[in-house]
Amino acid sequence: MKVSNQDDALAFYTSIIGLQVCEDVEMGQFRWLTLISADDGVKLLIEPAFPLPTARAQAALYDSNFPALILTSEDIEADVGRLESNRVQLLGPIADFPGGRTVFFDDGLGNVVNLTQRILRHGGTSQKLY
Repeated sequence: MKVSNQDDALAFYTSIIGLQVCEDVEMGQFRWLTLISADDGVKLLIEPAFPLPTARAQAALYDSNFPALILTSEDIEADVGRLESNRVQLLGPIADFPGGRTVFFDDGLGNVVNLTQRILRHGGTSQKLY
């Protein structure tokens, strides 16, 4: 994922989102930075929005409200509360959709992030997928 600042991304995605550092290797002006989810082992590469065409593409996605990352939640209400308590800018309220709930937020690094809780409905009851 492209970010405006790798140090700020490291702080945001570890302290607020809860990912863990997998690799952090200096590479001159930048670094090879991967974060990992403790739940499922998925790695996220955090790289600078550089050179200029990359920064323009990132800005176009942001301006279109197109998510650079989609995260899943087991409890979207609790996760949104945690985001709000850390002054993360929500881009709208939690919205229901067939099969779940979703909310978009600004990571402060040039990206829109989508947080989604999937819910299967069986006979009028809800069952969490994740």
